[in-house]
Formats: sequence, C-alpha cells, structure tokens
Amino acid sequence: MPTIEYAIRVLGKANNDTGFDMPLYYYNFDPEIPGWDNPGTFHSADLWFFFETLAKCWRPFVGKHYDLAREMSNYLANFITAGNPNGEDVTGEKMPQWDPYTVDAPYGMVFGDKSEFVKEQPSELMHFLVNQYFKAN
Repeated sequence: MPTIEYAIRVLGKANNDTGFDMPLYYYNFDPEIPGWDNPGTFHSADLWFFFETLAKCWRPFVGKHYDLAREMSNYLANFITAGNPNGEDVTGEKMPQWDPYTVDAPYGMVFGDKSEFVKEQPSELMHFLVNQYFKAN
C-alpha cells in the first residue's frame, strides 16, 4: 500500500472534518533520475530540484531536469511568500495551476518530466482504508 498517499488522504479528511480547512498542497515526485545505478526516485532526491542544486550532484541531469527544478523552486518560493504555490515562472509564463487538496477534489501535482496537475480519484481500496481509519479513531 502506498503509505505516504494514505497518510495524505487521512490528513486531508481530518483537515476537512475539523472545520479548520487549512489549504493543503499534495505532490508526487516522480521524474526519471539518471545514473548508472538506475535509482528511480528516492527519499530526498526532490531536494535537488526544490533548491535547484542539480549541478552539485554527480548524476547526468539534462535540460528537462533543470526546467523541472526551476518550476519546483518557483512553486516553493511562491508558497513561502504567499501561502500559495501558484504564479508565474521566472520566464514570465504561467505555471500549471496547483489547486489545494480537498476531500471533494483529492488531486495533486505530479512532478515527472514536467509539472502537471493530475485529477485522478484515489482507488476504492484507498477510500475504504481512509474510512476505516476514521471509524477506528
């Protein structure tokens, strides 16, 4: 079971149920990470992107990685500045809209080869598990 997704969905429902309704922004980091070891995405690899430090790594990153890092860094800076990740890229172009995660719209940003907001419902199993969590607690 994807435990991080489960935790996010429990948090989103708790946020909704308490009435506090703090905006939550959910993302899935899944770009191709290059290298002889074919590592896939791994814990903390997103930090190279959010802080635009790809060049400090030995991995042979290329243009698409630097473009993604620039966008991710922009989203982070916008969120820190205004509490909302949306805005323009430093190129002046509007970045893909990143809507808050809610119970009614449980969607998130996917950082793959590019930034893309994906509107995909959780699986029936995930719905069941989240509901079971709240029945037990």
